Amino acid sequence: YPKSNFRHEFLDKLRDKKILTNSEIILTKKDGTEITCIENVVGIFEDNGNLIKFQGYILDITERKMAEIELEKIKTHYQKLIENAPDGIVLISPEGKFKYASASARKMFGFNNTDSIDLKPDELTHPDDLPKVYAALSELIANPSRVPTIEYRFKHTNGNWVWIESTFTNLLAEPSVQAIVINFRDITERTLASEKLKTSEDLYRTLIDASPDAITITDREGRITFISQQALELYR
Repeated sequence: YPKSNFRHEFLDKLRDKKILTNSEIILTKKDGTEITCIENVVGIFEDNGNLIKFQGYILDITERKMAEIELEKIKTHYQKLIENAPDGIVLISPEGKFKYASASARKMFGFNNTDSIDLKPDELTHPDDLPKVYAALSELIANPSRVPTIEYRFKHTNGNWVWIESTFTNLLAEPSVQAIVINFRDITERTLASEKLKTSEDLYRTLIDASPDAITITDREGRITFISQQALELYR
């Protein structure tokens, strides 16, 4: 029998000459276990409006319901993993628009979780870096099995450029995704540190090359690791 007051409500609807179709109910079996069912019932009336009878069937959907609950748990689990991952994830639609942006992706570029990102990705990509981004996407479209990884600059809402390392995956043909998936991480600090180191090395080399003295550098084993132009001229 129905656990709730379903039967009372059902009879009221029949008196109103309404048809009750595909109603989900919970029934209790003799052993006390509960099952989820679909009850499909149609009221049969006389021409004067009197109820003659009702007919229909009850279908046990307990296993399907449990599968749906389990699927929702799995969906929630992976959703939480994505939303709390340090790396950003975005989906780009076939029209080239943002289809989805994870919480970490939004935070990385200064967007709130409720912000609608109406701009296209190429409008936020540094103009100097667009050619290599387009090249990676063209390669991806031509060969979906390819998974290119590139570094480029993406615009923050405060106007600054953020260096990111992105991996592109073509899942346009996947019915559940239908998008280009981009996984990326912020490498701004690493890139700026590398540029600073290169600038320092260039300055160091310029100073050495401009020095009139012959300069060599050796490691602990006595092997020469650097020799200036002046030293080369001296040893000739």
